[in-house]
Amino acid sequence: MVQNSLDLMFSTIGLFRTVECPEIQQCQLPNCIFSHEKISRSKRRDLSQSSGDVELRDEDSIGLEQGPRKKRRISSINDDNTAEAETEAKTRNRDSHDMTLKVGARKTAHITASGYISRPPLRSGEARPSGFVNGKHTEPNSATPKIHSQASPAKKAVAEPLNPRMIPNPPAPHATRLKLVTMLHEHMNRLNKEVRLSSDPSVSVLGFSPQQLVTAALDEEERAARENPSIYPNILGLRVVALKKMKLDAWKRERLKQATEKSRVTSTPVPTPKSIITGLSSSEEIALLPWLFAKQEALVKYGYIPLAPSEKEVEQARNGVEAAQGWEQCDRCNTRFQVFPGRRAEDGALTTGGTCLYHHAKPRRPTGEHADKSHRDLFYPCCNGTVGASPGCTSSDSHVFKVSEAKRLALVTPFEETPPNPSLRIGTAVCFDCEMGYTTYGMELIRLTATSWPDGRNLVDVLVRPLGEILDLNSRFSGVWPTDLASASSSSTPSTSGSPLPLQLAESLSAARALLFSHLAPTTPLIGHAIENDLNSARIIHPSVIDTTLLYPHPRGLPMRLGLKALVKRHLERDIQMGGELGHDSAEDARAAGDLVRSKVGDLWKGMKREGWTFENSRPVPPSPGR
Repeated sequence: MVQNSLDLMFSTIGLFRTVECPEIQQCQLPNCIFSHEKISRSKRRDLSQSSGDVELRDEDSIGLEQGPRKKRRISSINDDNTAEAETEAKTRNRDSHDMTLKVGARKTAHITASGYISRPPLRSGEARPSGFVNGKHTEPNSATPKIHSQASPAKKAVAEPLNPRMIPNPPAPHATRLKLVTMLHEHMNRLNKEVRLSSDPSVSVLGFSPQQLVTAALDEEERAARENPSIYPNILGLRVVALKKMKLDAWKRERLKQATEKSRVTSTPVPTPKSIITGLSSSEEIALLPWLFAKQEALVKYGYIPLAPSEKEVEQARNGVEAAQGWEQCDRCNTRFQVFPGRRAEDGALTTGGTCLYHHAKPRRPTGEHADKSHRDLFYPCCNGTVGASPGCTSSDSHVFKVSEAKRLALVTPFEETPPNPSLRIGTAVCFDCEMGYTTYGMELIRLTATSWPDGRNLVDVLVRPLGEILDLNSRFSGVWPTDLASASSSSTPSTSGSPLPLQLAESLSAARALLFSHLAPTTPLIGHAIENDLNSARIIHPSVIDTTLLYPHPRGLPMRLGLKALVKRHLERDIQMGGELGHDSAEDARAAGDLVRSKVGDLWKGMKREGWTFENSRPVPPSPGR
């Protein structure tokens, strides 16, 4: 009576689940609010057998739905006590079945101290719990196989910014964690740069890529935060001091140990780059390139210069530069400064304004599964500094500037249209890429590369001596370092070795441009990625242009553009520009742009073939009018 009253007074939300049932030996409630944990499995089985419990079968459920079910005969009745126990057990089972029908249970059953009660139906895709097979209870050590749900597919790895990962109960505020992980990355980056620049291949192979370095710093910070939260600042502080004092030999030993431990773990195989199959010969592929030419009337809005500036426009630019007295705006930090081509007479200075402090990466928002979502401000991936609060993480000895106006570009070096080339073999195409650096005349050409299409054979690959005094070679992106210019040999012939460095040196932009013109004619397809910058820096006007930024436009349109690295990864499943701070390789970029065009040619031909186009003597033939 006490139990029934309690069962009506309190809902079964677990308030008394830690309290032992006062009637633990005689409790008959199917949903007792007290704990029955002290009854062993064997006692439960004995209790169940002694009270005459029976299993709930499908026929029982059907009988209950149709009306009162008949009492079953029990063969093992030897005395009056056993008969009374049987009658009492059947009464309890009937009550249990009625309660089960009210809550909507069907076939499977849970066992309690008093017997079996129905279990809610399984959801779609849900695994049946161990201990129940086909609605019947089995012992845990039985040989019945377990049913497991299918594992979900692994998520694709996402590149992480240098932002502390979210963890439960962080040992320090976000600002403290951010400062410590930034210091870790800074000193690890210094040591990694020395490893990457080593001339010994056995040492340089131990270097991290930029993303690997960020991941290593985040892993180390997260490990300290999870494993030793009470002394978290002390551990990372000591680690920062150790990295600050660490020499190259000690870092090499540490990296070698890490590489050895990593090699013991089976790694996921690197995906094979996507093969490009067009179903066409090289001459047939080249014959389809005119379908991909950029429309000349629309090139101006993309930054192309279709016509050379007139003498009057060049004279206006000259007067403007003289009136400005060399004052420019820094392309990196927006500081106003003065530049002196040929050096200032009194002290030989090239620029004013002192040191330039800037961020070399574009600002982004925190992304990735492990990013701290509470830190939503725009930040610079290069140092994780917040936009507006961080003055810069990279310094340069001088400020730099960039010129985009056609008339000012022509003031330094005149533009030239691609001349006719009767000696050029018909049916050729060229991939083109340039690297630029900052000088006292703005951004000038310092490397010019051209490869044949579609085979990627090297045609021209030379360094170029700029006209103005060098302020910054922009080596982080151009891949050209002062030692490259110093070790290059003066020559007016193209490099055919296929090796990107050491390169030969063209004495002027005009000499390098003449080398390219020897492989071009006005009708020759010139392929590249955002090559308006390359054409403008080389002062070339070419009418037959194929630009991959126009073939693969950004979903949101201009001025947004997809980078070459992202396009190659998305469409060719290949990684390029993995040199990190060592910079880009213009030969690699030129060939990558050519491969993107080959992929587009394959898609173009599929559509044309469906329309009925064919090839005759390597020339596309349209479908007949009657077809």
